[in-house]
Amino acid sequence: MDNDALRHELTEVSAMVQEQMRKITFMQEKRAALSATGTSADGMVEVTVDAQRMVTQTVIDENYLSEFEFEDLAPHVTLAARAAVERIGEEAAALMEPLSGPRDAISAMAGIKAMPEFAEVLARARRAMSPHSPDSVRRDDPDFSEDSRFPTVRE
Repeated sequence: MDNDALRHELTEVSAMVQEQMRKITFMQEKRAALSATGTSADGMVEVTVDAQRMVTQTVIDENYLSEFEFEDLAPHVTLAARAAVERIGEEAAALMEPLSGPRDAISAMAGIKAMPEFAEVLARARRAMSPHSPDSVRRDDPDFSEDSRFPTVRE
């Protein structure tokens, strides 16, 4: 490959990467705003999670005990939380799906020997596109509240 052809290909790849990074930033902002609610016990238990899969709200209908046993509340909360996490995962994946085509095209062109750091750029882009799942709750997080561990009783 001559220098002009290589320069043209590098310019094309660079433009594709820049455009992909702009799209990733936009999609990450949209993904960060996602939330989803899961339900259990015929809709009497609702759990809402945010994009990081953190529980943001738990609501128990005040009539729950007239139809279900108190001992079953914890499993119902767990089921609702799992449903919400599953839904948020699906929404995040659907949001990021349009980025996979250009990512694959960029990856196909990544074999260019003149850009050894290009593989690292692609790796960072892939990490940026992956749904974020924190390993633990950070108590210094401004959204963390000691009271958040208690469910809300809906009236």
